[in-house]
Amino acid sequence: MSMSTPTKEQIQATAGGLLANLLGVEAKDIDPHASLFGGGFNSILAVQLAAQLTETLGFDVRPDVVLRSDSLDGLSAALAAQA
Repeated sequence: MSMSTPTKEQIQATAGGLLANLLGVEAKDIDPHASLFGGGFNSILAVQLAAQLTETLGFDVRPDVVLRSDSLDGLSAALAAQA
């Protein structure tokens, strides 16, 4: 889904789908405002998510950005500002 200038909403939908896949849950079950680390997410998955986001979004997503984000909504906002 390579996007030239993705919106926060597009990033959130993409990241939510990738996160759901990594966690083995449905994307609709992920609360965008809940802590990323409350549902089994960890640093290893953060590195994997960053790599998948880099490939999907078409710009470099560093694992530390994922690790510093408190929620899917926060991550999406940080990445939209970076895009």
